[in-house]
Amino acid sequence: VVTLTAGIVSVEILKEEWDGKQYALTARVAVDPQQVAEAVDQLRGNAVDRAELEASRSQKAESLREIERLRGELEKMRQEAKRSEERMVALQKEAKRPDEQAAVQERAKQSREQTEAIQQLERKYTQSAETIERNNLFEAGIALRDSGDYEAALGKLDQLLKADPRNKRAYIGRASTYARMDKLSLAFKDIESALDVDPKFAKAYMVRGRINRKLGNFSEAISQQNKAL
Repeated sequence: VVTLTAGIVSVEILKEEWDGKQYALTARVAVDPQQVAEAVDQLRGNAVDRAELEASRSQKAESLREIERLRGELEKMRQEAKRSEERMVALQKEAKRPDEQAAVQERAKQSREQTEAIQQLERKYTQSAETIERNNLFEAGIALRDSGDYEAALGKLDQLLKADPRNKRAYIGRASTYARMDKLSLAFKDIESALDVDPKFAKAYMVRGRINRKLGNFSEAISQQNKAL
C-alpha cells in the first residue's frame, strides 16, 4: 500500500454517504507521475529480484542433488578401479604366455578407461560445487545491496564475475548497486556487459530505464522500460 500510494500528492473529498450499511466516498486524487512510475518500477523490480533468487535457490538444490549422486557413483567406481588394478598387478606377475600377456594389456586398457570415467565424474562434481558457490555469491551480493552495505555487495559480485565473467545476473546486480551509489557511468558499463552476454535480457533494460528516469531522461526511460516488457 505504501508503494502504491507513493505518488499521491493530494486528496480532495468531494462526497461522503452512509446509509447505515455502506459507506461511499467520492474523491479527487492528484498524483505525481514521476513517483507513480517509480512505485510501479519498484514493484516490477522486486518481482524480478524474487524470481531470480528463486531460480538461484532452485539451481543450488539441483546441484546439491547432483553432487550426492556423483559422490555415490565416484565411490563405487573408485572401488572397482582399485580391484581392477590389483587384478592387473597379479596378472603381470604371472603372465608368461602370449595369451596371458594379452590379458594383461586388455586389463590395462580397462584400467585407463576407468580412470578417464572417474576423471569425467570428478569434473562434473567440481562444476556442480562451483554452481553452488556462484549462486551463494549472487544471493549474498543481492542481500547486502538491499541492506545498504554496497561495498560488501560489490565485493561479492566482483568475486562472482571473476569466476564467471559472462554472468549476466551478476552484471545487473552490480549495476543496480552502482546506481544506488550514484556511480552511474559504472552502472551503464555493467548494463552493456550484461547485454553483450544476452541482448534480450529484460532486467538490463529495466535497470537502464530506471537510471535514465533518475537522470530526468524520461523518453529514454520509457523506451528502455518498453524493451523490458
